Amino acid sequence: MTLDELAASLPSGLHDAKLLSLAIDYPRQRMTLDLHIDIGDPDAPDAAAREARRPVRLFFTGLVLCVVDPPDSRYPFDRAGPLTIDAGDGEPSPRVLPPVPPGAFLSWIFVYEWNAFLRVVAHDVRIDEPPRIGDAVTPP
Repeated sequence: MTLDELAASLPSGLHDAKLLSLAIDYPRQRMTLDLHIDIGDPDAPDAAAREARRPVRLFFTGLVLCVVDPPDSRYPFDRAGPLTIDAGDGEPSPRVLPPVPPGAFLSWIFVYEWNAFLRVVAHDVRIDEPPRIGDAVTPP
């Protein structure tokens, strides 16, 4: 599954999702993103129902590369806290990346607080509920 296909399966895609952590395991060619995704109902009368979020973990497998652009110095990139993201397929701006291997996909993740992109090339991505604190973590 591509990141775009995964996002299409979510109520609001990855638009305005909150990125809590990113971990890359190069020897196993994996990347994990912990997010809070928007599952709110924009038409709900209650503010809490409109702003509802759910924690999820994205597992990228067959990771080929992850390129993280430097934050824009005009943005408050040095503040602690979750990062607001959006995502899509392909190359968002002129950039020289190696060719995407057969069977892999290229996706971008835009970080609003940085005004910068992450570019990910991988073979698959899936979504899972993250473990709770104290739970044993088993690799996908």
